[in-house]
Amino acid sequence: MESEGIENRDGMEAVDQNVKRPGIVTKKMLVMSSMICGGIAFLLWAMLGFPRKFKNPRIFKDNTCPEDEIICPQGWNQINNNCFFQSEHEKSWIDGQANCIAYRGSLAIFNSENEVDQAFRSTQDSCPDDWISFQNKCYYFSKEEGDWNSSRHNCVTQRADLTMIDTEEEMAFLKRHKCTSDHWIGLEMTENQAGRWVNGTIFNKWFSVRGNEKCAYLDDDGAATARCYTERKWICRRKMH
Repeated sequence: MESEGIENRDGMEAVDQNVKRPGIVTKKMLVMSSMICGGIAFLLWAMLGFPRKFKNPRIFKDNTCPEDEIICPQGWNQINNNCFFQSEHEKSWIDGQANCIAYRGSLAIFNSENEVDQAFRSTQDSCPDDWISFQNKCYYFSKEEGDWNSSRHNCVTQRADLTMIDTEEEMAFLKRHKCTSDHWIGLEMTENQAGRWVNGTIFNKWFSVRGNEKCAYLDDDGAATARCYTERKWICRRKMH
Protein backbone atom coordinates (compact mmCIF):
# COMPACT_ATOMS: atom_id res chain seq x y z
CA MET A 1 0.00 0.00 0.00
CA GLU A 2 2.78 2.36 0.88
CA SER A 3 4.52 1.66 -2.37
CA GLU A 4 1.29 2.30 -4.21
CA GLY A 5 0.87 5.56 -2.29
CA ILE A 6 4.35 6.56 -3.24
CA GLU A 7 3.65 5.71 -6.83
CA ASN A 8 0.42 7.71 -6.69
CA ARG A 9 2.19 10.70 -5.17
CA ASP A 10 4.85 10.47 -7.83
CA GLY A 11 2.12 10.33 -10.41
CA MET A 12 0.41 13.37 -8.91
CA GLU A 13 3.69 15.25 -8.80
CA ALA A 14 4.23 14.34 -12.41
CA VAL A 15 0.76 15.56 -13.25
CA ASP A 16 1.28 18.76 -11.24
CA GLN A 17 4.51 19.44 -13.08
CA ASN A 18 2.81 18.88 -16.40
CA VAL A 19 0.01 21.21 -15.37
CA LYS A 20 2.43 23.95 -14.30
CA ARG A 21 4.55 23.82 -17.44
CA PRO A 22 1.90 25.26 -19.78
CA GLY A 23 1.50 28.16 -17.35
CA ILE A 24 5.21 28.86 -17.43
CA VAL A 25 5.23 28.70 -21.21
CA THR A 26 2.21 31.01 -21.36
CA LYS A 27 3.93 33.59 -19.14
CA LYS A 28 7.01 33.48 -21.32
CA MET A 29 4.87 33.96 -24.40
CA LEU A 30 3.10 36.93 -22.81
CA VAL A 31 6.43 38.51 -21.89
CA MET A 32 7.78 37.94 -25.39
CA SER A 33 4.57 39.31 -26.94
CA SER A 34 4.72 42.39 -24.73
CA MET A 35 8.33 43.01 -25.71
CA ILE A 36 7.53 42.61 -29.40
CA CYS A 37 4.47 44.88 -29.17
CA GLY A 38 6.48 47.43 -27.21
CA GLY A 39 9.20 47.36 -29.84
CA ILE A 40 6.69 47.83 -32.66
CA ALA A 41 5.01 50.68 -30.78
CA PHE A 42 8.38 52.40 -30.28
CA LEU A 43 9.21 52.06 -33.96
CA LEU A 44 5.84 53.51 -34.95
CA TRP A 45 6.34 56.40 -32.56
CA ALA A 46 9.82 57.02 -33.93
CA MET A 47 8.57 56.92 -37.52
CA LEU A 48 5.37 58.94 -37.05
CA GLY A 49 5.55 60.92 -33.84
CA PHE A 50 9.19 61.99 -33.59
CA PRO A 51 9.37 63.89 -36.90
CA ARG A 52 6.39 66.00 -35.90
CA LYS A 53 8.42 67.60 -33.15
CA PHE A 54 10.98 68.63 -35.73
CA LYS A 55 8.54 69.31 -38.52
CA ASN A 56 9.66 72.84 -39.42
CA PRO A 57 13.32 72.07 -40.23
CA ARG A 58 12.28 69.11 -42.37
CA ILE A 59 9.80 71.04 -44.50
CA PHE A 60 11.78 74.30 -44.63
CA LYS A 61 11.94 75.66 -48.16
CA ASP A 62 14.17 78.33 -49.66
CA ASN A 63 11.29 80.63 -50.41
CA THR A 64 9.87 80.90 -46.89
CA CYS A 65 10.26 84.28 -45.22
CA PRO A 66 11.45 84.91 -41.67
CA GLU A 67 8.56 85.50 -39.29
CA ASP A 68 9.67 89.03 -38.36
CA GLU A 69 9.59 90.30 -41.95
CA ILE A 70 6.81 92.74 -42.88
CA ILE A 71 4.60 91.41 -45.67
CA CYS A 72 1.37 93.33 -46.23
CA PRO A 73 -1.85 91.41 -47.01
CA GLN A 74 -3.21 91.58 -50.54
CA GLY A 75 -5.07 94.87 -51.07
CA TRP A 76 -2.92 96.70 -48.52
CA ASN A 77 -0.11 99.12 -49.39
CA GLN A 78 3.24 99.19 -47.67
CA ILE A 79 4.66 102.59 -46.79
CA ASN A 80 7.94 102.50 -44.89
CA ASN A 81 7.39 99.75 -42.31
CA ASN A 82 3.60 99.99 -42.10
CA CYS A 83 0.67 98.54 -44.05
CA PHE A 84 -2.23 100.81 -45.02
CA PHE A 85 -5.74 99.98 -46.20
CA GLN A 86 -8.43 102.44 -47.30
CA SER A 87 -12.03 101.37 -46.75
CA GLU A 88 -14.62 101.81 -49.50
CA HIS A 89 -17.42 102.19 -46.93
CA GLU A 90 -18.22 105.04 -44.56
CA LYS A 91 -18.46 104.31 -40.84
CA SER A 92 -18.30 106.13 -37.54
CA TRP A 93 -14.92 106.51 -35.82
CA ILE A 94 -15.81 103.79 -33.30
CA ASP A 95 -17.00 101.35 -35.98
CA GLY A 96 -13.99 102.17 -38.13
CA GLN A 97 -11.60 101.44 -35.27
CA ALA A 98 -13.45 98.20 -34.50
CA ASN A 99 -13.10 97.15 -38.15
CA CYS A 100 -9.37 97.90 -38.09
CA ILE A 101 -8.91 95.92 -34.88
CA ALA A 102 -10.62 92.97 -36.55
CA TYR A 103 -7.77 93.08 -39.09
CA ARG A 104 -5.22 93.29 -36.24
CA GLY A 105 -4.60 96.97 -36.97
CA SER A 106 -5.85 100.39 -35.90
CA LEU A 107 -6.94 103.63 -37.51
CA ALA A 108 -3.97 105.14 -39.34
CA ILE A 109 -1.41 107.26 -37.54
CA PHE A 110 0.80 109.28 -39.92
CA ASN A 111 4.29 110.34 -38.91
CA SER A 112 4.95 112.83 -41.72
CA GLU A 113 3.30 114.71 -44.59
CA ASN A 114 5.22 112.53 -47.01
CA GLU A 115 3.60 109.44 -45.48
CA VAL A 116 0.16 111.04 -45.90
CA ASP A 117 0.88 111.84 -49.56
CA GLN A 118 2.10 108.32 -50.25
CA ALA A 119 -0.92 106.77 -48.54
CA PHE A 120 -3.46 108.76 -50.52
CA ARG A 121 -1.62 108.37 -53.83
CA SER A 122 -1.37 104.62 -53.33
CA THR A 123 -5.10 104.31 -52.67
CA GLN A 124 -5.96 106.18 -55.86
CA ASP A 125 -3.89 103.79 -57.95
CA SER A 126 -3.62 100.04 -57.73
CA CYS A 127 -1.38 97.15 -58.68
CA PRO A 128 -2.43 93.93 -60.45
CA ASP A 129 -3.14 90.82 -58.43
CA ASP A 130 0.01 89.12 -57.11
CA TRP A 131 1.91 92.43 -57.31
CA ILE A 132 3.02 94.44 -54.28
CA SER A 133 2.84 98.22 -54.08
CA PHE A 134 5.64 100.32 -52.63
CA GLN A 135 6.20 104.07 -53.02
CA ASN A 136 3.92 104.43 -56.05
CA LYS A 137 5.39 101.47 -57.88
CA CYS A 138 4.24 97.88 -58.38
CA TYR A 139 6.56 94.92 -57.89
CA TYR A 140 6.22 91.31 -58.95
CA PHE A 141 8.31 88.59 -57.31
CA SER A 142 8.26 85.53 -59.54
CA LYS A 143 7.62 82.03 -58.30
CA GLU A 144 9.32 80.46 -61.33
CA GLU A 145 12.95 80.60 -62.42
CA GLY A 146 14.45 81.67 -65.73
CA ASP A 147 17.64 83.06 -67.24
CA TRP A 148 18.18 86.83 -67.20
CA ASN A 149 16.87 87.48 -70.73
CA SER A 150 13.72 85.35 -70.43
CA SER A 151 13.04 86.90 -67.03
CA ARG A 152 13.23 90.37 -68.51
CA HIS A 153 10.97 89.30 -71.38
CA ASN A 154 8.39 88.11 -68.86
CA CYS A 155 8.43 91.53 -67.20
CA VAL A 156 8.11 93.36 -70.52
CA THR A 157 5.02 91.34 -71.46
CA GLN A 158 3.44 92.69 -68.26
CA ARG A 159 4.23 96.32 -69.14
CA ALA A 160 7.13 96.31 -66.69
CA ASP A 161 10.87 95.60 -66.64
CA LEU A 162 13.37 93.97 -64.34
CA THR A 163 13.54 96.17 -61.28
CA MET A 164 16.01 98.97 -60.82
CA ILE A 165 17.05 100.00 -57.31
CA ASP A 166 17.04 103.75 -56.74
CA THR A 167 17.18 104.17 -52.97
CA GLU A 168 18.22 102.40 -49.80
CA GLU A 169 14.54 102.13 -48.84
CA GLU A 170 13.79 100.35 -52.08
CA MET A 171 16.75 98.01 -51.56
CA ALA A 172 15.48 97.14 -48.08
CA PHE A 173 11.96 96.56 -49.44
CA LEU A 174 13.20 94.22 -52.17
CA LYS A 175 15.42 92.22 -49.81
CA ARG A 176 12.55 91.93 -47.37
CA HIS A 177 10.07 90.58 -49.91
CA LYS A 178 12.35 88.33 -51.92
CA CYS A 179 12.62 86.08 -48.86
CA THR A 180 15.60 83.73 -49.09
CA SER A 181 15.73 83.22 -52.87
CA ASP A 182 18.05 84.96 -55.33
CA HIS A 183 16.24 87.22 -57.85
CA TRP A 184 17.44 88.78 -61.09
CA ILE A 185 17.39 92.60 -61.19
CA GLY A 186 17.61 94.99 -64.13
CA LEU A 187 21.34 95.70 -64.01
CA GLU A 188 24.03 94.61 -66.47
CA MET A 189 27.70 95.04 -65.64
CA THR A 190 30.43 95.77 -68.18
CA GLU A 191 34.03 94.60 -68.17
CA ASN A 192 35.18 97.58 -66.09
CA GLN A 193 32.25 97.05 -63.70
CA ALA A 194 30.62 100.32 -64.78
CA GLY A 195 27.14 98.89 -65.10
CA ARG A 196 23.97 100.01 -66.88
CA TRP A 197 20.33 99.76 -65.85
CA VAL A 198 17.67 98.36 -68.18
CA ASN A 199 16.36 101.88 -68.90
CA GLY A 200 19.79 102.90 -70.23
CA THR A 201 21.01 104.96 -67.27
CA ILE A 202 24.53 104.43 -65.95
CA PHE A 203 24.86 102.65 -62.62
CA ASN A 204 26.40 105.15 -60.20
CA LYS A 205 27.74 102.44 -57.87
CA TRP A 206 25.83 103.66 -54.84
CA PHE A 207 25.83 100.04 -53.66
CA SER A 208 28.48 97.38 -54.19
CA VAL A 209 28.08 94.50 -56.62
CA ARG A 210 30.02 91.29 -56.02
CA GLY A 211 31.41 89.09 -58.78
CA ASN A 212 32.82 89.59 -62.28
CA GLU A 213 29.97 88.33 -64.46
CA LYS A 214 27.51 90.36 -66.54
CA CYS A 215 24.00 89.93 -65.11
CA ALA A 216 23.11 91.14 -61.62
CA TYR A 217 20.86 89.53 -59.05
CA LEU A 218 19.82 90.23 -55.47
CA ASP A 219 20.58 87.87 -52.58
CA ASP A 220 20.58 88.13 -48.79
CA ASP A 221 23.94 89.95 -48.78
CA GLY A 222 23.05 92.50 -51.47
CA ALA A 223 23.78 92.52 -55.19
CA ALA A 224 26.03 90.09 -57.06
CA THR A 225 26.60 88.96 -60.64
CA ALA A 226 26.28 85.61 -62.37
CA ARG A 227 26.34 84.24 -65.90
CA CYS A 228 23.20 85.37 -67.65
CA TYR A 229 22.12 81.88 -68.74
CA THR A 230 21.85 80.59 -65.16
CA GLU A 231 18.32 80.38 -63.83
CA ARG A 232 16.91 82.37 -60.93
CA LYS A 233 13.68 83.99 -59.89
CA TRP A 234 13.20 87.61 -60.90
CA ILE A 235 11.61 90.90 -59.80
CA CYS A 236 9.57 93.08 -62.15
CA ARG A 237 8.83 96.77 -61.48
CA ARG A 238 6.41 99.20 -63.06
CA LYS A 239 4.68 102.45 -62.20
CA MET A 240 1.19 102.43 -60.77
CA HIS A 241 -1.53 103.10 -63.35
